Amino acid sequence: MDYSRKHIFLNGFMGVGKSRIGRSLAQRLNRPFVDTDTLIERRAGCAIREIFDKEGESGFREMERRVIAETAAGETPLVIAAGGGALVD
Repeated sequence: MDYSRKHIFLNGFMGVGKSRIGRSLAQRLNRPFVDTDTLIERRAGCAIREIFDKEGESGFREMERRVIAETAAGETPLVIAAGGGALVD
């Protein structure tokens, strides 16, 4: 199997270093780095905490699922940092 054409997902709790490691790994592999929390905040126009306050966890998780699915649907191999709850569903 040719893994050079696959996305690499990093998952873990807040503060464990997903973004730092992801940026470094992406640079070494010459791939774009994507942080799904950053994409979610841009789409919502507010911080993750505010999304939880307004939409609750279920609203945030739905937005997270959509962002991850859309990001992973692209053909360019990425290094993707996803939040700790991304594997809940």
